[in-house]
Amino acid sequence: MQDVNQAIPSKLRIIFGLIMAAVYIAVGILLLINFFGWTNDSAWVFARYVVGIILIIYGIFRGYRVFI
Repeated sequence: MQDVNQAIPSKLRIIFGLIMAAVYIAVGILLLINFFGWTNDSAWVFARYVVGIILIIYGIFRGYRVFI
């Protein structure tokens, strides 16, 4: 009986982990293409690129961790 109860949260963790990985990657891509229309001041452009790349890398890492 314990195995059935533990299988459901495990499946939910996998689904939630994949959804969050997709969200991080999507937000990172949206930041890189300036989807939100933020100002083109050079400091903010640099911050957008850095945060966008970090979010994409973190999303890939979270997606990788789901299957380990």
